[in-house]
Amino acid sequence: MLYFCAILSLLWPALFNGQSIFFYDSIGYLRGGMQASRVFFGLETAWTEAMLGNAGTSSGNTPETASIGNYTDGYISTARSVYYGLMLFLSEYAGGLWLSILIQGLLVTGSVLMALQLTSGYCPYGFPLVLIGLGLFTPLSFFINYLMPDAFAGVAVLSVSALLVYYERMPNWMRLGWIALLVLSMAFHLSHIAVAMLLAIPGIFAVHILGKKSRWKLSGVFTGVMFVGIMSQIALYSTVEFVYGHKPSQPPFLMSRVIADGPGYRYLLATCPSNGFKICSFLQNLPAGNDEFLWSKDPKAGIYGTASPGVRRELEHEQLAFVIEVIRFDFAGQMLASVRGFWKQLSLFGIGEFVYTDSLRLMVLENVPPNVGVEFENSRLYRDEFPLSKVNVAFTACFLLSALVLLWWGRSVALGYRNLDAAGKLQSTFFVFVVSGFILNAMVTGMLSTPHDRYQSRIVWLIPLLAAIVFLNRSKRVAGVDAA
Repeated sequence: MLYFCAILSLLWPALFNGQSIFFYDSIGYLRGGMQASRVFFGLETAWTEAMLGNAGTSSGNTPETASIGNYTDGYISTARSVYYGLMLFLSEYAGGLWLSILIQGLLVTGSVLMALQLTSGYCPYGFPLVLIGLGLFTPLSFFINYLMPDAFAGVAVLSVSALLVYYERMPNWMRLGWIALLVLSMAFHLSHIAVAMLLAIPGIFAVHILGKKSRWKLSGVFTGVMFVGIMSQIALYSTVEFVYGHKPSQPPFLMSRVIADGPGYRYLLATCPSNGFKICSFLQNLPAGNDEFLWSKDPKAGIYGTASPGVRRELEHEQLAFVIEVIRFDFAGQMLASVRGFWKQLSLFGIGEFVYTDSLRLMVLENVPPNVGVEFENSRLYRDEFPLSKVNVAFTACFLLSALVLLWWGRSVALGYRNLDAAGKLQSTFFVFVVSGFILNAMVTGMLSTPHDRYQSRIVWLIPLLAAIVFLNRSKRVAGVDAA
């Protein structure tokens, strides 16, 4: 019964909404999955007809939908993983989008259960109770029910942390499970690769310094995983170029970021047109926010989103050289802006971006089959009948309480670290890595993109998970004392 309640708690947002939850990028992922399925498997579904029929239409050319971006231009973009899109599209083909969220829920639940097994041992009542708590009082359930890969950001952090700390102590099946989850997470989004590498590389050095027996095996495992992650992107590049005659589009995130931060715009004002960069021809549209630069179809505000495919390629190719010149021009200003972005991102963990805007409603309806469109229009989020603000209060309270528990735990560990047994020291090290991953996620997303609630709320459930581990272990110790 408890496990059934745990399943319901992880799926409640979609059950209450009446449908899985869409975001702007969901259509991009589904479109990429549709294109790959059509080319490699010959699959034609109602989604294929809906999306191909909408390709090249004006869905993103009106002021009301200016923020939609280039989701219907027929290009596969590195910004939206084809691998995740394939998972969504093949799930829809096999049984509907509900199947995709069940798969996401199963994979995320597996990571939580393995983490609890490593840190607390088997607890038949504790496992489902922790899942119920995470489902009802953290944003995890929303991200499991989201047609987005965001839930796997936390899975990547757990995978790296578990392998670094417990590699010697886990059975082979669990090692393979963590490795598989890490590979999937890295294939599903580029930011997951960045966070995993930034966490794993210093972690590997720490393992070598500590002289752990598994240090060389562990180094080989992470080298192999990183190699597979990088090769998955290279394979995508090569396949798209072979099939379509051009490389995947690579939106110039760094270029837009440094311009939105200020130093990039000041550099353009000081050096255009003599610097030779194509971006100078858009100076009249600047300064622009990061999202407006990349996705807006408004000719008075957008740059990348309004440009022709050829000009987009020019902007993509000059991005790295441009960013280097901006850093040379104003290194201190750019570093300060990046730190501000990181700090702002670290403080954002609400669920406000789950609100369905008018532009999102229009975009989804233009790109999905009629039957899915009817479900979409009947969903509570579409009708603004989902009490997101009240739910967000509960989530925020849970996070703050969990953070206080961890601060109390950290203080007690720091004061009595020498008296901890081996299991306690391993657990404390695991906690340090997970919290570091939480911080690194804010650094990667806040510095390289516009800070958004979604980027940090996708991983904030890790803090209550750690607090739950503290509670479980303390309860077991108290029970052991009482039994004695």
